[in-house]
Amino acid sequence: MSYRVFISHSSFDSEVALALYTFLQDGFEINGSNVFCTSKDNQLGTGNIPHVEIIDALRETDEICYFIISPSTFDSMYCFCEMGAAWALNKDVTLIHIYPISYNDTRLQRLPFSQHWSINVNLLSDDSVREFAVSIQEKLKYKNISERANFISKRDKFINEILSIPRKKQTLIDMTDSALFHENADGKTLIMLTCLEDAIYLTYDFSTSKPEYVGYAIDLAKSDWRIHIKHEHSLMFDIEVSHPIVVNLEFKGENHKVLVTEKMELFSTIEHRAINLSNLSVKLDKWSIMTQLVFLLKPEELNNTRGNIKISNLRLRQA
Repeated sequence: MSYRVFISHSSFDSEVALALYTFLQDGFEINGSNVFCTSKDNQLGTGNIPHVEIIDALRETDEICYFIISPSTFDSMYCFCEMGAAWALNKDVTLIHIYPISYNDTRLQRLPFSQHWSINVNLLSDDSVREFAVSIQEKLKYKNISERANFISKRDKFINEILSIPRKKQTLIDMTDSALFHENADGKTLIMLTCLEDAIYLTYDFSTSKPEYVGYAIDLAKSDWRIHIKHEHSLMFDIEVSHPIVVNLEFKGENHKVLVTEKMELFSTIEHRAINLSNLSVKLDKWSIMTQLVFLLKPEELNNTRGNIKISNLRLRQA
C-alpha cells in the first residue's frame, strides 16, 4: 500500500503523533489510510514483523516524512533506524523538535537531516504550538496538498490538543521550595544566585573552604511517589555547567536518609537528563516517603574549583 505521509515517533510521543495524524486527516485533503503512524489502531498487522512493515511503509511514502524528536527519541533505536532508512531512500523529511530539544542540539547537527525543513515546538507555549500548526500548513501548501472546508476550526482543535498534552503527561516540580546545605563549608562555597519555579542558578568556589560536600536540596511534594513508579515516570531535567563536573543526585526518604544515588558526569554544555524511577534500586514502599531530591558536589570530583550550574525544567514524565 502506498502512503502520502509517514510519522516517526517514540512511544512516549504517541499523543503528539496521533494529534498530528488527526490534523492531517481532518484539516487537509489526505485520507487517514494514507498516513502511516504506528500509534494508530491496527496500523501494524497482527503477526507481522514490525520493522519489515515500517521499512515497506517508508519505501512507499511519496509525499513527506515527519520525525518527532524529543528527549525520549535518544532512547529509541527504532527512531534512528527510521531516520537512516529515510535518508537512504532520499525522502522529503521534516523534523519536529519538542522542547527542550531544538535544531541547535549538537547531537542532531551531526545527522544528515540537519539542513532539512524543521520546526521547534514548546508544548507549553501557545505561540510556539500555533507556529507549529502554521508550519505544517505551509509545508503541505508547498506540496500542493489542499486544505479541507472549515480548516481554521480544525487547526484550532489541533493547537488545543497539542497544548493539552503536557498537562496529561507531566508533573512539574517547584524548585523554589529548596535550600543549600554543606559539611564544613563557608557561605561563599556554594551560593544560590537565582531561584525560580522552573530554574535554579548556582555558583560554587571550593577555594574559600575545604568542605566534605555541599548540596542543593529540593523539598518534594508530599505525595505518594508509588504512583509515578506505577505509571513508569522518569525524573527529567536540564542541567548546564560551566566546567566538567560530577554531580551526585540523591533521593532521600524519612529523616533525610539517602535511598539511592545517581552519579552524573557532566561537561560544559547543556544536557537533558532522564532517570527512569523504576530502574533505581529503591523498594516500592520507600517511594511513599520520598522527602528530598539533592544535587551534591564533592571537592575531589571537581575539575575546576570555581564554576556555575543551572538546573531547570525539573519534572516527572511518563517514560
